[in-house]
Amino acid sequence: MKNNATLADRIPADTLSLALSFVNFPNCNFSDQVAFLGLNPKTDFQNSDLTHIDFSNSDICGYNFTGSDLRGAVGINVRWDDTTIFDQADTAGSLFSYSLSQKTLLADNPQVADKIKRIAKEHWTRAILDVRDILAENNTLAVQTAQAVFDLSADYVVKSNILYFMRLSSGRPNEHRDFILNALARHSEDPSIIVSSLRVLTALYRNDRDAQNIFLSALEHPNEKVRLTALSGLLSTAGGKSRSEQFLDQVIALNDSSLRRRFVYTVAKSAGKKYLGAVIDDEFNNAIDFLQPLTHRKLSRMAENSLRREKFEMLSQARKNFDLLAATAVDEKLISARAREFHRLITELRTAYKIPFRFDEVKK
Repeated sequence: MKNNATLADRIPADTLSLALSFVNFPNCNFSDQVAFLGLNPKTDFQNSDLTHIDFSNSDICGYNFTGSDLRGAVGINVRWDDTTIFDQADTAGSLFSYSLSQKTLLADNPQVADKIKRIAKEHWTRAILDVRDILAENNTLAVQTAQAVFDLSADYVVKSNILYFMRLSSGRPNEHRDFILNALARHSEDPSIIVSSLRVLTALYRNDRDAQNIFLSALEHPNEKVRLTALSGLLSTAGGKSRSEQFLDQVIALNDSSLRRRFVYTVAKSAGKKYLGAVIDDEFNNAIDFLQPLTHRKLSRMAENSLRREKFEMLSQARKNFDLLAATAVDEKLISARAREFHRLITELRTAYKIPFRFDEVKK
């Protein structure tokens, strides 16, 4: 009698073959994966665990998620409609949360629904002023009303301003975050809306797990500005600092000086205070651009500014016999020594993080 069943004995051959094929399936699109596996959208996703799943670029019209756990589900360019069933599903913190709550709002408040339709049809200047006045009421219903106008308005200027106003509104953070996720899912055809949404996520929710998943998904977007904004968001996260090396190729490919400077700042900050001090470019109030050659003159100027800041802070804290001339005077030997130190530290960053810093006519 056989006591130790093998994997082939426990799993039908066709199922095992399908699983092995799926491992090599190149498409990460959820709906394409469902089709490849031959699953039935109307029956196979009821009472399922779909927490934190990425629905990016998927068409889930006709799916039945009854009783499923969709908490934290995210995605860009996601299509769903009234044929998508969410009965008794847990959609907390997902891209569906906002849309479903708005549906309930409009059904329960027909007068509010009429007001929203009226504002959405107004000239953009009037619509923006109306939304501003609504948000001044400072309550949950006001926030939901403004969000609904965002959904119905066909005017990009109105949408952008509402997105901006929402940052200043008193809506609860989770509701605002859900609104942003919904905007990203619904407006993939409008890069300007996506960029605005990503900037809000960066400013307010950059260390949120779902926001970081959105940033990663947006790195694959065909629009360069969207990719640039998403990468900036990732670099600003706590996790982005530790993973900065894997983003280097994308930073170079996007060919944006401000992004390269942000990248250097992020890496240097994670490396330590002395490294951050070595890359500060006062001329741009940012870090240095690693594609611009560092000359001896440039390093000397950075070193001199660094020494002056330190001396100024030290004398100003003392507050006794403060002499502005003394505070700004720096010895040339100290400048040369500091410039050499900066060269050494930047070289160490280049070696450790593979950042292609370029030195030109630098005296060691």
